[in-house]
Amino acid sequence: MHRRDLLLGGGSVFVAGGLGLFYVPRQDSVRVPRGIDYDTIYRQEVTIDPDSYDYGRLRATEDGKSEVFRTRSAAVAELADTPSVTEFVDGTDFETGVLVVAEYLSSPDSWLELTRIERSDGGLTVHVTVEYERSGRDSLTTQSLLVSISGIDAPDEVPVTVTFTDPGA
Repeated sequence: MHRRDLLLGGGSVFVAGGLGLFYVPRQDSVRVPRGIDYDTIYRQEVTIDPDSYDYGRLRATEDGKSEVFRTRSAAVAELADTPSVTEFVDGTDFETGVLVVAEYLSSPDSWLELTRIERSDGGLTVHVTVEYERSGRDSLTTQSLLVSISGIDAPDEVPVTVTFTDPGA
């Protein structure tokens, strides 16, 4: 589980000449724009609306599935009712941020990692990479990454896009 509070201890700050602080790389090399903060939690199971989940639709979509939640009530209504998800939703600041959930169908020996958050076209792009530990297993499972992003001006109006990179595909 990647938790922001664990990552900040080994983080570093880059200052680019007269430009000042631009990105804050964390221990796990996640790049985020100045003023944006994030937290993540990883789950190896369905998180978005598990009662009506369509594996065929997820498998048919090369880019995986993502959902952006802008209110606590919407997140609670749509996400799995487990203690870790509930605690994570409760810790999200919906006044200045959003909750992004990315899901990807892949090997049980893989996991999702947040690689960067960047500002683009008046919104945010969240980049997620599918990482692998090769074991030769052929089964598939749903990987879920929840990303709480705060420090956004007018979070209700900011478009958020999720991109997936799967080096094993």
